[in-house]
Amino acid sequence: MESKGRLKNCLAICDVSKNIGAIQMDLCASLGVLLSELSDEPWKAKAITCSHNPMLCKIEGDNLQSKIKFMKGQECDDNIDFKMVYDLLLEFSMAEKLSPDRMVKTVFVFSYDFGGKEFSDKVLSHKEFTDKLFSHKGFQQEGHMVLPEIIFCDLRDASISVARKCERLATFGVSVESLTALLEGNVHPSIEDLVKLVPTPEDLMESAISGEDYNDLIVFH
Repeated sequence: MESKGRLKNCLAICDVSKNIGAIQMDLCASLGVLLSELSDEPWKAKAITCSHNPMLCKIEGDNLQSKIKFMKGQECDDNIDFKMVYDLLLEFSMAEKLSPDRMVKTVFVFSYDFGGKEFSDKVLSHKEFTDKLFSHKGFQQEGHMVLPEIIFCDLRDASISVARKCERLATFGVSVESLTALLEGNVHPSIEDLVKLVPTPEDLMESAISGEDYNDLIVFH
């Protein structure tokens, strides 16, 4: 994946709060480490803390286990200020004198605590949230014409299909199939790409009955 340049301009925000189980925390942290390893410099080996005061941190460690341990030890709370996330990315890009093509294109937020469809309907459609987020003029003023997309990845409810809630915001439920499609897709993971890549219920059914055991299956309407 790294050699093919997939997910090269992405960052992760990982919910590693103490109110989720150990296995769930390990998965969340692992996805953040994976995404950081696939990114190009200067985003490689970096992640954003899941906090009301987010920070762009360098993931420390000599091996996978130590990097996951580092991710799990980061500050985490339930009140992410996404306008501050944009401020942080803009400040960093200006300091590094990054051209627009090297700017982060997508921020993935991995969490078990979104509350499924209720979260996506309530939060992402909240006018105050979206108005505050997209009033950010700094990117255009500094030549970064397009704000990074934010994609909320619900690790608890895999049944949530990819849905654009408003401009540059989307949610989707993470399953083995959707994660595989995302990692193997030879495209940049924009919201539109996710819609194309993640299998539909019809795709999953067709895959499930594609084995030899179902060759003689007859479906009655």
